[in-house]
Amino acid sequence: MKQIPESIDDTIVDFIQKNERVTIPMLRKFCMQEGMGTDGPFAMQIRPKVILWSGMSRAFIETIQRLLDGKCIFMWPSSPPENMRQGGVQAITAINYLPESAPDWRWFPICFMTEPMGDNYDTQDLGFDMEATPIWK
Repeated sequence: MKQIPESIDDTIVDFIQKNERVTIPMLRKFCMQEGMGTDGPFAMQIRPKVILWSGMSRAFIETIQRLLDGKCIFMWPSSPPENMRQGGVQAITAINYLPESAPDWRWFPICFMTEPMGDNYDTQDLGFDMEATPIWK
């Protein structure tokens, strides 16, 4: 296994910038090639019962969260087909918007970009703010 570069954050940002839209499956594959373990028992959620992805390592989630918090990368809505093309989908139902309360766990597909959504994209249409929270359970 390769040594994880000290500048893994910069490496990830460069990768996302070169590819424009990077889903979590594509980012996982890239990070594994760079020597980072990405598989684990953890998930990221937007709000209760709505996940971005599951089966991730703590280190992988912490790296993503650090880049999001530092506004180096930004989440954008994606789709199951885009995720499939880039390497996978979650085994739970995908949703395009978030109702007030979801009866079961749902997957909200996202991708990462280096540009924020901006004023021309209204996150109110999605029914939530695009902020992720790790699930350490």
